[in-house]
Amino acid sequence: LQFLYFIEVMSIHQWKNEEIKRRKLAKEEGVPVDQERVYFNFSIGGSDVGRVVMRLHWEEAPECCLNFKKLCTGEEGVSRQSGCKLCFVDTPIHRVEKNFIVQGGDVVHRNGTGGECALQYNPRGKARQGCFDDEASSIKHDRPGRVSMANRGPNTNNSQFFITVAPSPHLDGKNTCFATIESGLEIILAMTRIDVSENGEPTTTIFVTECGQLPLTEATTTDVEAKEMDYQAAEKDQLLEGVRDSVTAALKPKQESAESQTENKQKKKKKRKKSKFDVDLDDSDSS
Repeated sequence: LQFLYFIEVMSIHQWKNEEIKRRKLAKEEGVPVDQERVYFNFSIGGSDVGRVVMRLHWEEAPECCLNFKKLCTGEEGVSRQSGCKLCFVDTPIHRVEKNFIVQGGDVVHRNGTGGECALQYNPRGKARQGCFDDEASSIKHDRPGRVSMANRGPNTNNSQFFITVAPSPHLDGKNTCFATIESGLEIILAMTRIDVSENGEPTTTIFVTECGQLPLTEATTTDVEAKEMDYQAAEKDQLLEGVRDSVTAALKPKQESAESQTENKQKKKKKRKKSKFDVDLDDSDSS
């Protein structure tokens, strides 16, 4: 028991030391902590469509940010619990709901029914069982481009996340919002134009092909809020023009052959199982 206690205490210090080191580096580089960024490179239908850059709100949700950052960098390697690689690379966007969210991050089953966090111990040294507790973030689901944790109830955050494509205030207090898209929102909005099944599964594959953390020196030191895009304008078609051509080009070669096989595939293809991690469409849905 004393040995186990020692291990838990050491894990607390490791977590704190990592946080202190990160903040010290940010201070030395003259970059505010709240300007750390991670990124996803996406493919749609097998064709690369670009990069989405997200700003982490460390001051609001440090555990969510640390977990997400680790899953972006893959620094934790293979999980001792599931045997799966704790990284978002090659994971799909398994659910798309127009005028609501896109959801992904299932590093275990890759279909929305599982997931695992990259944090082995909580700050108190207690071993986690693949998930961690909610955080009291003041960031609201008030615009497109908010990045938040998906869950199956209170304190069940793992690796699954969702990105809003419209204001979703009914999720405030139920899901922890920890990041905001700084560039590439048009790619997320383009995903909502893809046909989906009854359970929201895209009929065209969407994968994270590469992800990681941007060096602090690459983060802008200007007023971020002043440079934020007009999210209401982002909902209009003109903002999608930059990605529309690449998405259309990715889908067009496969559409003709796919149409002739659609009926047979729908009969044979097993529908994505509705998951407890599916984010509620509105406040009347049960969790």
